[in-house]
Amino acid sequence: MPDLDIRAAQRYLSFCRLDPGRVDGLMGSRTRAALADFQAKRQLPTTGQVDGTVLARLVQAALA
Repeated sequence: MPDLDIRAAQRYLSFCRLDPGRVDGLMGSRTRAALADFQAKRQLPTTGQVDGTVLARLVQAALA
């Protein structure tokens, strides 16, 4: 079942010019790698997972 937080993260990663693959709400290897890259660049713990902090930082980065 697609996850809406993952789908939102995929959209924001795309806005940030990171390639999460298809925007489908599923955590695949490309989404995980794009998240880990974003987290490393923003000095966040590199988990490759979506949580509230990561989602909030993605929104900020996409709107900047």
